Amino acid sequence: MTHSAPRTTYRTAVLIYPGVDLLDFAAPLEVLFNASNTSASAATNGSIAASGSRPAYFDSSVVAVQKNVMCASPLHVVPQMSVKEATTKMADWDIVIVPGGIGVSSLIDTRTAQIKPDTQEQRDMKELVEFIRAYAASSAAKHDGEREKILMSICTGALLLGTAGVLDGMSCTTHHVLLDSLRRLCPTADVVEKKRWVDGGLLRQKASSTTTADDGKKRAVHLITAGGISSGLDATFYLVSLLCGERFVEEVGTAMEYEWRRNT
Repeated sequence: MTHSAPRTTYRTAVLIYPGVDLLDFAAPLEVLFNASNTSASAATNGSIAASGSRPAYFDSSVVAVQKNVMCASPLHVVPQMSVKEATTKMADWDIVIVPGGIGVSSLIDTRTAQIKPDTQEQRDMKELVEFIRAYAASSAAKHDGEREKILMSICTGALLLGTAGVLDGMSCTTHHVLLDSLRRLCPTADVVEKKRWVDGGLLRQKASSTTTADDGKKRAVHLITAGGISSGLDATFYLVSLLCGERFVEEVGTAMEYEWRRNT
């Protein structure tokens, strides 16, 4: 008899806002959805145990300030959760994904790293930035104190991370057009060119990004930043590989009929 392997659940918040790029947030959601389905199938037939992969279920929620969000392309999205509600569940999130969009650079003054004042849209963006800052400083998830959390941006979403102050001293990237803007925003960051994604490692540069759990062990958030738009696909494949193994990611790619573009 084949026994299914237990799956680890990763609660994932995908932040969106008016003007968000559709592929920036839809691509990671699609990869995580297919990873969950592939994991369920492989766990049942025993192939996960045979390959040494780790089964996982990604419980994803789209989070926004607004009740209805207009993307940069002509599509309205109804989020499952408000930022206020997501903030009350901060300790439960294992992964937070921050996509980019055409509105980000117009809302952020890259010279001062401040949200521009005086409009409701900019106040809403500030609420997102505060959520990112709080997540970066949060401890490990309540239900599993042993594993790291992950913070990932796609494209110009890195500018929101920079505004939240979490990229100081970190290796990171963004859309190639805005690499210099990210450097101005985060002068102490190592902004990397010509990479689909950058694994920045653990956010340990600041005391606020490393917390002590009840067992006395230090916890930190793992940073991943992706380049422009389609890079989010490959960065999410990388994220899944960290949690489930590379053999498993190949199965996900087969299910999606997509060949993972690794960094060169």
